[in-house]
Amino acid sequence: MSKSFMAALLLVSFSLYAKTDTENYIVKSLRYDTDKKRYDVILSNQDGIFTSEDKYYKCLEKSLMDKKSAKITYNLSNLKITDCSNLP
Repeated sequence: MSKSFMAALLLVSFSLYAKTDTENYIVKSLRYDTDKKRYDVILSNQDGIFTSEDKYYKCLEKSLMDKKSAKITYNLSNLKITDCSNLP
């Protein structure tokens, strides 16, 4: 492969690694994984199992219990939730 193609591929992979998405979602499932010490989260209208740290638990639980949307930001490459805030 040419050097320019390899450089372009590397650039694309780095840009995807850091990319995040922010949308309003309703939490459908919230389960604590004791082995990995993290929460596994399933969101409405999204495929995949997202992961979250303890600091977002209250926000995610409120969305689950009230069945209301929360504004959730997550990393596209690893589906890790990086921010959560409840909507009024």
